Amino acid sequence: MHDNTPKRLAGVLIVDDCRDTSSSMAYLAQAWGHRAWTAATGKAALALAAEHRPAVVLLDIGLPDMTGLDVAKHLRQMPGMANAFLVAVSGFGLAADQARSVEAGCQLHLVKPVDPDLIRRLLDEHDRAAGLLPPLTPEALASALDGQFSAAAMVEAIDDAGSRSLLGWDVTGWRYEMIPWGVRFRRAAGAGGEEKEVAWTVPISADAVSSLPPSRL
Repeated sequence: MHDNTPKRLAGVLIVDDCRDTSSSMAYLAQAWGHRAWTAATGKAALALAAEHRPAVVLLDIGLPDMTGLDVAKHLRQMPGMANAFLVAVSGFGLAADQARSVEAGCQLHLVKPVDPDLIRRLLDEHDRAAGLLPPLTPEALASALDGQFSAAAMVEAIDDAGSRSLLGWDVTGWRYEMIPWGVRFRRAAGAGGEEKEVAWTVPISADAVSSLPPSRL
């Protein structure tokens, strides 16, 4: 029997000692359909994580009582948090800073200031991978793309198997090519092998247009 009960989107814990930053992000997350909690200290973050077990944690590194890296290490040891998506948020973006975040248990390191649209995209990608949102297909991209991806960024993503898996994109059997106004998809269909064309037309700058030859995914 198919369960038609709507699934709840991932709960998000925003940890930042700047209350304006955390409250603004919580407001946006709630507007996007997520439950959201905020914490200004590492201890408060751990207490909220123990109570709510958020699926996603946006974790500032510079906190007043302990570092965000220490918070991440503690989170990974807590029941129900081993598989949480931990995102380090820091003003430092050197390779060494990113390496320390990964070592502490974060899957991603973002450098401040962070574009809220990037956060929304990450949350969508997480929920799609978790089955909370339907997978994106070329048809869906062509008919319902809301501008979150530039054409160049999408081509970069579909070229990488790991990114395709994370995004839930099912593009098996499709060919694509860059065109001046976006990306065109084609797929073999029917007994005769004729190709069905779906065009995704999003304006992109001239320097983003690649002479990429058609590729089969």
